[in-house]
Amino acid sequence: MVNGTLGMQPEYSLALWHGFNAPLLMSAIALCAGVTVYFGLQRYINLHSVTRLPVSGKHVFDAAVGALETLARRIVTWLPSTSLRGHLVWIVAASVAAMAWPLSHFGFGQAPALTSAGSGTYSVIGGLLWLLGVVGAFAATFNYRRRLTALVLLGATGLAVSLLFVTFSAPDLALTQLLIEVATIALMMIVLHFLPQQSPAEPGRGRQWRDAGLAGVAGVGIACVAHAVLTRPFASISPFYLEKALPEGGGTNVVNVILVDFRGFDTLGEITVLGAAALLVYALLAAFHVRRNHRAADIMDDWNPLLVRTATRLVLPLAALVAAFLLLRGHNLPGGGFIAGLVLACAILVLRIGGGGRPILDPAHLPYQPWIAAGLLIAAMTGVGSMLLGYPFLTSAFLHPVLPVVGEIPIASAAFFDLGVFITVVAATMLATISPGVLPEQFDGEPET
Repeated sequence: MVNGTLGMQPEYSLALWHGFNAPLLMSAIALCAGVTVYFGLQRYINLHSVTRLPVSGKHVFDAAVGALETLARRIVTWLPSTSLRGHLVWIVAASVAAMAWPLSHFGFGQAPALTSAGSGTYSVIGGLLWLLGVVGAFAATFNYRRRLTALVLLGATGLAVSLLFVTFSAPDLALTQLLIEVATIALMMIVLHFLPQQSPAEPGRGRQWRDAGLAGVAGVGIACVAHAVLTRPFASISPFYLEKALPEGGGTNVVNVILVDFRGFDTLGEITVLGAAALLVYALLAAFHVRRNHRAADIMDDWNPLLVRTATRLVLPLAALVAAFLLLRGHNLPGGGFIAGLVLACAILVLRIGGGGRPILDPAHLPYQPWIAAGLLIAAMTGVGSMLLGYPFLTSAFLHPVLPVVGEIPIASAAFFDLGVFITVVAATMLATISPGVLPEQFDGEPET
């Protein structure tokens, strides 16, 4: 090795010289520029006789900030800050603009090749289900003034989507879609019950045509995006999951193994967002009270017929049994913590609406906020346990012990993570759906403040 700069490479020596002399060079440039400006101004203005400039840099800065504030006020005044319709128009328009550029730049994909795989009975059933969903969506759009009818039609569209997932051999997606539809329809029924009997005045024809055109462009754009994605060649990671699910994840239900094993960190983030959203809904609507002129009569304990209240009491234990069954088998068969949580949450919601379980299902008796924290803690501690054993966060392990009478029992550490998902989903769903509608004061029939 040669000491000093003589043994260095020419490129390294040049970079080192620039590194040390860059500040000196910049100072020299600034000094020369200042001297040039000074003598240039001195030809027209005696700078030594000027004691105060008419406009300083601070004046320019304040004028620029004031102009920006004025522009911001005008933009806020112009934007529909208090109109939900206006917000939706801007959101959908921004989404359409975001779709337009990649579609125009990369094209709409190629025409799919016709094969015999889609022919037969399943193709006919899929086409009929697709037609049912389209008809239901259009019918709900044209019957929006009849709220209950539109809600039933929306439910029919969601059911058609669930059945389409079944025809594509996706039972986990079908169960999730079906349960989400049940919870959403129940929540919308609660909201519709407390809405005013009369709607506001209809907008003008121009606004209706604008909204219809924007909705049509958005729908066609989403269809074009889906077609472009599905008709382009791509290298899928699906074979890797199918190959590694059983030997490395210990489960045959690839969907659940992906959620709780391969992409467990994503799932942990998703249930965290779900819990935070439920807490936000509760914080915004916990003190919500429906005005008397928005409902026909006070809601009492016996607001539903005896038959309905008796039938709904039987739903909860059966649903709890089904939820436990789906939770325990989710690693190898369709199910899992998310689906099981939705089953139990929907049963509690039906029981709550049916009026048969007020004493045990009050938010005061079942505080859902601690349950959200408990579910997130269980899911996170599953990952911390693997770290304590020297493995990466959320690395799962599985065993197959053989018991004398029962036989072989598959046990996976991901089951504890799934338990955390289950608890979080139940608590978050109930906290978000119970708060804006069925409150304890409304069941008791007490006067509202």
